[in-house]
This record gives sequence, structure tokens and C-alpha cells, in this order.
Amino acid sequence: MKNKKEYFWALLGRFIPQTIYLLTTIILARFLSPQDFGMIGVLTLFCTISSVLMDSGLGGSLIKENKITNLDCSSIFVFNIIISLILYFTLFICSDYIEYYFSHKGLSEVTKLLCLVFIINSWGIVPKSILMRELNFKAIGKISIISVIIASIISIILGVNGYGVYALIAYQLVNSLINVILLIKESTYKISFKFSYHSFMKLIPFGAFTTLVTCIDTLYENMITFLFGKYYNIQQAGYFYQAKKIEEVPSHSLISTINGVAFSVLTKYKDTPNEFISESNKILKTISAFMIPLLLTISLFSEPIINLLYGEKWNLAAVYLSILMFAGIFILLENINRNFIKSLGKVSLLFRYTIIKRVLGILLILGIAYLSPQYVLYAYIVSSLLGYLINNHVYCKLMNISVMSQIIVVIKLLAPGLFYYGLIYILGFWLDLPYQIFVSSFILIIYYFKILSLYNINLIKRIKSVILK
Repeated sequence: MKNKKEYFWALLGRFIPQTIYLLTTIILARFLSPQDFGMIGVLTLFCTISSVLMDSGLGGSLIKENKITNLDCSSIFVFNIIISLILYFTLFICSDYIEYYFSHKGLSEVTKLLCLVFIINSWGIVPKSILMRELNFKAIGKISIISVIIASIISIILGVNGYGVYALIAYQLVNSLINVILLIKESTYKISFKFSYHSFMKLIPFGAFTTLVTCIDTLYENMITFLFGKYYNIQQAGYFYQAKKIEEVPSHSLISTINGVAFSVLTKYKDTPNEFISESNKILKTISAFMIPLLLTISLFSEPIINLLYGEKWNLAAVYLSILMFAGIFILLENINRNFIKSLGKVSLLFRYTIIKRVLGILLILGIAYLSPQYVLYAYIVSSLLGYLINNHVYCKLMNISVMSQIIVVIKLLAPGLFYYGLIYILGFWLDLPYQIFVSSFILIIYYFKILSLYNINLIKRIKSVILK
């Protein structure tokens, strides 16, 4: 892959903050209840969709355009702030209805505080887009790390001192505030409140389709937590929320980071199909080879992972985590292909197919929602597989390549991981947990050593030469 340095910094800027946040939730889980996490979980749907509407995909428009002006940037900046204020006050007014809908006391006040994040984040969208456009992922990574460290310290102090759900709210607010301040300081964009209707209309077509696609995806991704909170209870939503957060680290967060860099890189090759296909295939193979065994390992050891991270009171989250990791594989593949399509600038086509796959997925999940949470998750796996197959079909159609050839590539990438999963699962009937972990670790070390060698990592070559000597 090209621009490896930027991929590295983008991954580092996402991986380290995610790791710190995971450690923070591990500590907070000892002091907070599943209900505290569940309150944040059921609000995620509202918060995420509002954040998407606030940006309206215009940040991506700034990255995509060959040339942009200061007036273009300031127009988007003003739009983001206005929309953030509208969204905040809308949810502020509706907060009592949200509390009534979920029948959980205190949810109204949590909504009013948590949604302040919209107003804060609106100031940072344009500066971050400019840094991404310049491929300055090193600066973005450093800013993310600093913000998370400060927010985590404050959140842990509040959690230890018995502030409950407000410790989680403080994390979100402080993280956003520090992040925005540093983005504005680091970016070359100088804040301006000028607005041009012409600039806005030039950028909105790409942004509008991107926003609609992301809104539908957000509704789909957060629907299960929403259903748990409504039809079961806030506590079950808390268990699922924590399991989903672990699943999202490899299948969403890391992939969205790579996709952020890949989008900036691939858009430069959208007019040269051969180069685009070559680079996209490298991205697909590299990500899948590294991530699939990791997802399956988390599924295998979901219960000890939950116990280790959160304690025994979170045991009920283990079954959710185990099933979610299989969905995570197809989500990973779907997101990769989605980014390829987006990089080609075919967002209107992506929008149409997103409607099809998400409507089918939502209908499938809702049809099983009344049976059992576990059945809902199985439906989620099937829906995720369907989403990957549709995105793969669209990408292959655009690039005039064989759909089956791409599926065969994915099957070859899946085969070693599934063989490893089956072997460890069967050995679990005879081996105790420590021996399972030992065998699993041994296999993974050999696998990743081989993969790294195939990708010509210089460090691995040096290690091999030392061992041979």
C-alpha cells in the first residue's frame, strides 16, 4: 500500500485512544452499574445520527474536491455550527419524551448534558477535514491521544468518587472539548463566519448522499441496543453496549481509521482503474489477513475476556460478544468495499444500494426482535453478510471485475481463521482454559509471523536473521 506512514499514524491515532478508552471503561465498570452504561447506550442512536446530520458529509466533500477556497471552508463551518444548535435544542426539548419512552428515571437530564457534544464537535469538523486533506494524520493522531488521556483521567476520578453515569458524560464532553481546541490550533484553517450559498451548493451534493447513507447505517448499527433498552430493560442494553464496544474496536474503529486514509489515497486513482484495483486489493487482503483471526479469537474467549475486563457482574455480556464477532467479520468486509465505492465518487449509487440492504436488514432484525436477544444477534450476522455481498456486487460492477473472483479471495482469507477457530473450539472440550490460550497463542504467533513476512516487514526480516544466526 502507498502512504504507509500515514496509515501507520492513522492507526496509531485510533488504536491508542481506543485502548485507553477500553482501559478507562474497565476501571469504570468496577464502580458503575450496567444501567449507567445502558443509559449512554440507548442514547447512542440519537447522538450518532445527530452528529451525522451536523456534518452532513461536507467534511468529506472538502477532502474530495481538487481545489477548495477559504470561503468553501467557512461556509461549511457556519453550517455545522447552526445545525448543531438546532439539533441540540431539538433533543433538549424532546428529552422528557425520551425518558418516558424508555421508562427510566434520570434519562432526560443525561440527554441534555450528553448532547452538548454536538455544539462542541461542530467547531472541529472543518479543521480536521483540512488536516485529513493534507494527509496530516500524525497531527490528528497526537491530538486524539492527548484528548483521550485527559478525558479518561477526569472520568475515572468522577467514577471512583461515585458520580455514576456522569463520569461517562464527562468523558465525552472533555474529550470533545480538548480535541476541538487542539484541532483548531494545529489546522491551517483560520476560523471565519463568512457564508457563501454558491460554495455550499457546490459541496452539498456529495455531502447529502454521504449523510443519508451514514444515517441509514447508523440506524441499523444502533437499532439492537435501542431494542434492548425498549423491549427488555436498560440493564440488558448495558450488557450489549459493553460487548458492542469491544466488537467495534477491530471491526469499526480500526477499519474506519484505515478507510479514512484509504479514501484520501484512493480518490487520487479514481480515474486510473488499474491502479485503483491494485491498491484496493492490497488494502482488502492486508486488512482481512490481520483482522479476521483477531475477531475469531475474541469470539472464542469472550467469557474470560469479559470477566477480565469488567468483572463477573458483566458475565451476561459474554454471549453477546461471542456472536457479535462473527458479524464483525462481515461488517469489516462490508466497510472496506463501501469505502472503495465512496472513493470512486459513486455515493448516489451507494445510497440506493444502502437503502436496499439496510431495509432488508432492519426488517430481518425486527421480525425476530420479539423472540430473544440471542436470536436478534443471529439475524444481525445474516444481515451483515447480506450487506457485504451487496457492496461487493456494486464494487465489482463499477470496476468491471468478476463478483465470484472477489468472493473467492475473501473465502481464501477466511479459511485459515475458520480452521483455527474450529480447532480451538474442539480442543476446548478436552483442554482447560489455560491450555486453550497457550495453543491459541502459539498458532497466532506462527500465523502473524508468516503474514508479516509475506508483507516484507523489515523488522520481521531482521528478527528472522537474528534467530537464524
